[in-house]
Amino acid sequence: MGGVGKGSRTSSEFYDPGARKWVLVPKMWPKPTYLSYFMRDVVVVENRAYAKRLNSEQTMFSLSVWEYCQERNRWSDLGVVIRHISKLVLCDYRLVSVGDELWIVGMKPDAEPGFNVLVCRPGTR
Repeated sequence: MGGVGKGSRTSSEFYDPGARKWVLVPKMWPKPTYLSYFMRDVVVVENRAYAKRLNSEQTMFSLSVWEYCQERNRWSDLGVVIRHISKLVLCDYRLVSVGDELWIVGMKPDAEPGFNVLVCRPGTR
């Protein structure tokens, strides 16, 4: 993922270990689910890609998690995982793949000590 000449790129690539090659996924980031709305934080859990998206909700911001379906070349919103008044707090959250779990890790808001760790198992819906 990335841009060329300060432009945004809508395609992506993934590595297929069976074929031992990189595979192009054209238009993985189509409008309106365009890369600029998503944070460039994508992880893979159980052969599915997950991304986080920052949303503006009047005076609050929220962070939602999206799942990519390669067969349909489509992103699906799995829902909001956290809301906060500061966009900067939510930008610090990261997605982490740990075995068959998706972790959403970030600093606690309002300068509280410690971290927030939200854990889900996407394959057990």
